[in-house]
Amino acid sequence: TVTRLPKGGVQLEVNSREGAKWMRTEEIQKALAGLFGEKATVSGRGYKVEVRHVPMTWLHCEQELYRTLEGENNMQAGVIMDGRWRRAPLYWNPSQKLAHMTIAVMEATTDNRIIEKGLRLEGACIGATKPEPEPQRCYWCQMVGRNACEVKRCKSANPVCGSCASIGHETRVCKVGPEEYRYVSCGESGQPDKHVASDRTCPEWMQQRREMVERQPELGFQLYPTQEQDTW
Repeated sequence: TVTRLPKGGVQLEVNSREGAKWMRTEEIQKALAGLFGEKATVSGRGYKVEVRHVPMTWLHCEQELYRTLEGENNMQAGVIMDGRWRRAPLYWNPSQKLAHMTIAVMEATTDNRIIEKGLRLEGACIGATKPEPEPQRCYWCQMVGRNACEVKRCKSANPVCGSCASIGHETRVCKVGPEEYRYVSCGESGQPDKHVASDRTCPEWMQQRREMVERQPELGFQLYPTQEQDTW
């Protein structure tokens, strides 16, 4: 099946594992991308896993990192499809040595094995977990979950600060201290609002997260559901 996504992309779904593997081959992905134009790219959805305490020396060498992880952990070459640092390097602490990373793995069974046993990297053991469900948040107007704006389509004329809820300046330039923290969405709904927008104990964020899991119960599982009963 072919589904057009709200943000402009196209989602292709097949009805067999063999078909999925075929579509993930480099030759087929290039052919599919060519059908949609020169700037189009094709990538598999993958199963995400959060890898903890990755040495920051791997910054700008991510593809080499993925191949190293595959080799040291006896995984099929190319099974790690992509990844990103959990926190943008721009915001890393100068004294920081390690950082978390989210990687996308081709097979759910491989991903589950990583979650259960962790990984080895440069001879050291590093932990891995299934990412927790995270409601989306618009970094311009600070709305969260189902109320969040689509990428680059925020209707707010002015930015809303994620630290003090003021209208007119972005969060990154805010100078307020903890005693002045406010979150606009909680304030508007009458909930406790003395926290920043990124606070994971935010009542609005937690409510949106609960609703996500209610709509998709598998998001609350520790592992990705497969044919193995212990993954359910």
